[in-house]
Amino acid sequence: MKYVPKHYLLSNPVFWDPIFIRWDYTESILLTAYDLLRNDKIIYNLHSKSLTLKELMRENGFPKDTKILADTGIFMLEWFKLAKGKSFNQDYSKITLPIEEVLEAYELMDPDLLIAPDEIILPKDSDKVVKQKVERMKKNIIQTLDRFPKSNVVGVIQGVTNDIMDELYEFEKENGISIFARGGLIPIKKKNNLYCDTIKYSREIAKENFLHAFGIVNLSQIKCYGRCANIDSFDSTIARALTAELYFVDDNLIKYRFSEEVLTKCECYFCERLRSLRLENYEYPGRSVMEKLFLHNVISISNYCDNVKCF
Repeated sequence: MKYVPKHYLLSNPVFWDPIFIRWDYTESILLTAYDLLRNDKIIYNLHSKSLTLKELMRENGFPKDTKILADTGIFMLEWFKLAKGKSFNQDYSKITLPIEEVLEAYELMDPDLLIAPDEIILPKDSDKVVKQKVERMKKNIIQTLDRFPKSNVVGVIQGVTNDIMDELYEFEKENGISIFARGGLIPIKKKNNLYCDTIKYSREIAKENFLHAFGIVNLSQIKCYGRCANIDSFDSTIARALTAELYFVDDNLIKYRFSEEVLTKCECYFCERLRSLRLENYEYPGRSVMEKLFLHNVISISNYCDNVKCF
């Protein structure tokens, strides 16, 4: 199983620093259309230099062998809408991201793989709503395939019933898609039987095809995805979330509060650098420390995923 961490260079200027742009800590990274479309400075640079984002990144030292996975990035907003959440006085219910804008952002990125825009199908959705969402997803797939090679497009399996999952999978496969992703898992993560059955059935129908997954929000789910569900890869913002809470993660996916003692558990480059700093206050580390801790956590999670075996 492969871990695809989100790279924050589009949403945080710090991540253009050389320590981040030379990203060879995982085989792939995630970038989102939503983050790019909010970044006028980078879009201006792309247009003025007639470059794609991939070309601009490589000019700044991004490795040619590290692949880019592009997603819409809007499901964070969808989740806030469901929770009726607001942040910094932002009403998320008023934010939309039309498929045309997503596809334009994908073209600016030139990613190795891209997720066909989908919609979250919720357990509480009526049959009518589910049908409407499925039809919109099918239209999105056709529009995406009109602009990108089939080999680059990732189809999404949504739904919580077998017939809907079958319908979407068969439609995507009939249209030449051979890489799939499982979406819509966060809203059902507290419904254990439904959650597990949905993941396992998605794996079953995808058969020998590559299956990616979204919706991992804690370390125990990583073990579930790899060992029980046999997912091939997943993307997650979990490394950033754990780092923000000052957690250090080891190669067994055990987390510890960040301290001088836990730094002795790892010999990676970033932990060596952290040990050399001789920190005095582990509760309020500076930006440089947080950067190195973040990259250590990325590497640890990736190492675990590289070695996990399905039951």
